[in-house]
Amino acid sequence: MGKVGVAFDRQKEAIKGIIKRYMVTLICVNLACVFEVALEASDFNSWGSSAMKQAVDYIFGFLMMFAVGSFFVESMFTEDGSNRKRLILHYVIFAFFSVILDVLGNNLDMFSEMGEDMLRKVMVLYILLCIVPAFHRLIKLSGMAFEKYVVNLVVGVIKVGAVLFLLNVGFMLLVLIFDILIVDVDEWQLVYYVELLLIGTVYAPYVLICLTDKSETKSRFIKGLLLWVLMPMVMAAMIIIYMYMIKILVTGYMPQNEVFGICAGLFCCGVVIWTMAYPFAANAYKDLKAGIIYRNVIKYAKYIYAPFILLECWAITIRINEYGVTLDRYYGVVFIILQIIYVAWEPLYGLARKLFKKEKNGYAEGYEHLLYVGILVYVLCVMLPFFSGEKIEFLSQKKRFEAVLDAYDTVYDIHLLKMGDEFKSARSIYRKMNSNIYGREYLKEKYTAAEQAAIKDCFRWDSWNDNSEWVRYRRRIEAAVSIAGYSYMYPFTVDGEYYEEMGIQEDKDSVDMVVDIEDIGDGNSIYDTINVKELVWSMINSDLPMASVDGILPYEIVSESGRKYIITYCYFDYDNTGIIRDWKFEGYILW
Repeated sequence: MGKVGVAFDRQKEAIKGIIKRYMVTLICVNLACVFEVALEASDFNSWGSSAMKQAVDYIFGFLMMFAVGSFFVESMFTEDGSNRKRLILHYVIFAFFSVILDVLGNNLDMFSEMGEDMLRKVMVLYILLCIVPAFHRLIKLSGMAFEKYVVNLVVGVIKVGAVLFLLNVGFMLLVLIFDILIVDVDEWQLVYYVELLLIGTVYAPYVLICLTDKSETKSRFIKGLLLWVLMPMVMAAMIIIYMYMIKILVTGYMPQNEVFGICAGLFCCGVVIWTMAYPFAANAYKDLKAGIIYRNVIKYAKYIYAPFILLECWAITIRINEYGVTLDRYYGVVFIILQIIYVAWEPLYGLARKLFKKEKNGYAEGYEHLLYVGILVYVLCVMLPFFSGEKIEFLSQKKRFEAVLDAYDTVYDIHLLKMGDEFKSARSIYRKMNSNIYGREYLKEKYTAAEQAAIKDCFRWDSWNDNSEWVRYRRRIEAAVSIAGYSYMYPFTVDGEYYEEMGIQEDKDSVDMVVDIEDIGDGNSIYDTINVKELVWSMINSDLPMASVDGILPYEIVSESGRKYIITYCYFDYDNTGIIRDWKFEGYILW
């Protein structure tokens, strides 16, 4: 048997093994994908009842939640030969949690805004508590050192991604040829269906194979890529940043705002590259002095990077002192703490090994335990109210916001702020307060409705003076619509290209949208004009540009022809000069 046959047999056995081990997980993922394709292809949303759609939402949500739980069960217990009763018990437990989270997730309207936000965080925590221990277990079962496992996983996922990419390109070409030569089809929708099927039937099982593979990667190409291309690039970037640090010390300039992002990006890429490079470097050029030096450079790359953390601290402290804490800066601080933990982890873990008299077995041994640190950080910095990013941002911006308003005798005098140079900064503070869940509650409790209206009028989107800023508005509603008094209903969509613009000045009598539908059956067509001025301005004057449901939709318009237009989806970009572009309106026509 040739090499191709041997490789094919290995793949076949690997697929059989992964299906046997992760049968429930793969069934859930494939059912969810196939179900979604079937519903989309049959245009379920247009003819299905609300009860049917709700049932579909419940089923899909349960399948995805249970897939995460079954992945935990099958990763933790199938390898050690657990009996069937034990497995079934664990499946039942996770099915119970999946049902609860699914039901709550499909009834978010029963919660307050804070309750809804907390439920989403609990769902993320559920996913982390399932995936992290399972991943840690797979690392241990592989029998490989952490750095070698990372090499296997990353290389495997890249290979699977490349295969999936080639499949997608090939299928897109086939669809395009069919579309041109045979019959007109919605090629992008068809590609979307195939993409979903490929995720369930190809990508999911092969990713699981990568996670459970116990054979070490010994590719010469990967070795050369890591040792002689990627790692030298990382070191070159570090040298440039060291030169920048010397420049700061010599000239006395403050660090630029971009330096934090540059260092953080370098760390995220570098930590993967030097972890993967070390297994190859450890076995290469042992007898050459230059090889030994290079191996040590890779081994201690994290400590070479360490001074950049001080640069990050300096840069972010300057911005916090000037503009207060925002979510981005808060998570920047959290990221710095995680970097410090990472750099200090090896000596601390080594000390713990000595205390318990255990020998060290690998270069990056113990780093897999950082996964649990990630869960702890998520609980502390996202879920716990007092330490959460939203709370810290609110406390910081609240102080700045009150300082702005204290400069005026009454809230109604705040419009005078527009005449000062500090208006842009004050507007930014208001945006942060109004986009923060605690900030919105504060504004409601602190000020009367009239005072809130005065503040909103000063800082509303269309009052801004910076003409370069575009704001994106989006609304969607899923609700039953009344067709009483009409005989027919037909869906419609009106959209404009990104660079196509339309003036929407308030003093104009109308903002006209043209509805042009060539064929609605039996050779009939619709050409009509509708006035969407009231809808557009009600969205522009709203505090929540990207809100889903806020009472504005569904919106009804009756045209001069007597047709009723019920708009259920509205989207556009708006500039304060009175221009909208990239618009899209969807809904139903009744006549």
